[in-house]
Amino acid sequence: MHGVDALVLTSTVTELARREPEEAFDVPLASITIPTLIVHNRNDGCGAAPFSGMDRLAKVIPGAQTLAFTSEEGSSANPCGPMAPHGYLGIEQQVVDAIANWIDALAASRK
Repeated sequence: MHGVDALVLTSTVTELARREPEEAFDVPLASITIPTLIVHNRNDGCGAAPFSGMDRLAKVIPGAQTLAFTSEEGSSANPCGPMAPHGYLGIEQQVVDAIANWIDALAASRK
């Protein structure tokens, strides 16, 4: 059986909210031993996933790397939805490419 080689967290819930009764700090993050990438949008307006949570996660997960993006497109009607900075609206391909590049570099370093 093959285990998990890496972890990518995007727009991670780091604050308890009415709609999010659990958050990332409810699990033993310090025990993560695989390469971890934390991706977030500086303009994320979701109260359960504020940009400041990215730094808090990085301090707890050993060796985590971070990628921050800025997207200003989207409706403010649902700041926690995909049609807002929370969902990387307007920069989706840039974010996907950056994550894929990180995964490719990780795989190449293990050869």
